[in-house]
Amino acid sequence: MPLPGSGGIAQVSGNAVAQDALQYDGAPYIYGGAKPNGWDCSGFVNWVLGHDLNIKLPGATKPGFNGNIHGPVVLTYANWSKAERVSKPEPGDLCIWVGVGPAGHIGIAVSPTKMISALNPSKGTLQTPIVGMGPPGAPLIFKRVGAPGQLSNGCVPFIWIIANLLQKWSS
Repeated sequence: MPLPGSGGIAQVSGNAVAQDALQYDGAPYIYGGAKPNGWDCSGFVNWVLGHDLNIKLPGATKPGFNGNIHGPVVLTYANWSKAERVSKPEPGDLCIWVGVGPAGHIGIAVSPTKMISALNPSKGTLQTPIVGMGPPGAPLIFKRVGAPGQLSNGCVPFIWIIANLLQKWSS
């Protein structure tokens, strides 16, 4: 759920992002696709963050994503001011090779060295090493979607802790 001061970004842990993304291992790839029956790399990220986790995507006016239109692309995520650039990836961070169309790529880190992304029609969506997977020559950056569970001052809000405990107890 978005917290005050979060810029509308739902507060979910990086591990929750990574775990959600992993359920799509093996999903098909379709260039320009935006749903689990076929997506490209940014369509996959849009679905995980926007649809599954109800995060307000870059350029969106409200949280969520239905896949009826493609949504943000690689460059949009690379320039997303609500996501913090980090030097080393952790689970849930975005791995972005900055470029346009096939000269760019995006995936979701599942560990400091592995990610899951929609690669191409023959491979589909799968886990790979982060290093060496992007288009040749494209710069690789990592972005963290919000500071999970934290406001900009680094304090964990009490209501967020209670909401997460209640969610765990009810599952």
